[in-house]
Amino acid sequence: MVLYRVNVLEAGSGACLFEKVWQWNSTAYNTERLCKMVLSFYSLAKEFSQEFSYVLFEQESAQAKEKATSTLRTKRVAPRLPPLRLVCRKFGVLIVALFTDYNDDINSCGTFGERLLKLFDGVHQARLRELAPKFQELASSEDTSVHN
Repeated sequence: MVLYRVNVLEAGSGACLFEKVWQWNSTAYNTERLCKMVLSFYSLAKEFSQEFSYVLFEQESAQAKEKATSTLRTKRVAPRLPPLRLVCRKFGVLIVALFTDYNDDINSCGTFGERLLKLFDGVHQARLRELAPKFQELASSEDTSVHN
């Protein structure tokens, strides 16, 4: 399995609790927005009474981006990078987001994510319980800011 990055977030608020980046195409990423995006996928899936497990993202190479912005008419001269897969699993109040190679076996990625969450929960369970009111407060303050 090829891991590009791993994020663990609290499921109610989307607060990022852990992040590890090995290889990432963009230097201008925002961890908070990324975790909110993962939470949004879960919310959307819930609206359709579906379980969310993965999303496939197509990536454009830096050369293709430069070519697209430099002329009005563009032709893809640079090859696309391989798609990036976001695999997610939920365990209790935690969600893991694994950014993997699109060729990786989805079941293996899911199993790895579940194990990671169980380990994380086991190590940090007391602290997570202690922080639960803060997470609730954070989630409700974001709910009211979205509706105002």
